[in-house]
Amino acid sequence: MRLLPAYQKTSVLVWVNCMDDILDYTRLLTSYHRGKPKLTASIEAVLTPLLQCRAVLQQMPGKFDLSTATGDQLKTIAKWVGAPASIPNVTPLPFFGFADQEAALTFGETDNPEIGGFWRESGVSSYAAADIPDELVLPVIQAQIYRNRCDCILNDGYYIVQLLTATPVKITDTQTMAIKVQFQASVSNLTLGLVRLMYPRPMGVTLTVTGN
Repeated sequence: MRLLPAYQKTSVLVWVNCMDDILDYTRLLTSYHRGKPKLTASIEAVLTPLLQCRAVLQQMPGKFDLSTATGDQLKTIAKWVGAPASIPNVTPLPFFGFADQEAALTFGETDNPEIGGFWRESGVSSYAAADIPDELVLPVIQAQIYRNRCDCILNDGYYIVQLLTATPVKITDTQTMAIKVQFQASVSNLTLGLVRLMYPRPMGVTLTVTGN
């Protein structure tokens, strides 16, 4: 078998990659084989899956473009950049409690176990993690990408908070290895937890996030 020179191999590869239809291949058959239905059918059976795979691969960059990706593709990008999928300790658990406690339940009834809540034991958290809402997945990805390459200065923290929420915020460096983030309006536990999770800070610096 005669090997093609390197430049001819490159030309053949480029030429083949430009062919997107079965006819692009079958029309290359010599006159002796052209018009043979079994041979044509064999070529179609072999090449159709390959062309379909190539068509899917050609669509992949668009599916995972951050400006157009949605759904599962967006969540895959989140994994690639290291963005979190959930926010810890923001959803109150339904234990027995009092009127001013979130998700608090009443005393139970001995004849109806569906009424009332269990007593929270020492060491048991009263909050659980919450999945990041779909409308926040893209802002969280953008914040994580910026966080991956920022210098953890106040301007970086302010930019990330702005990506996550439009609520006015005041950020203070106390010069004592501590940063205070105070929202100037009421915000949800989810927002507070998300800012705690995403705010960039150097190792050893404490962070306090509060609402108004």
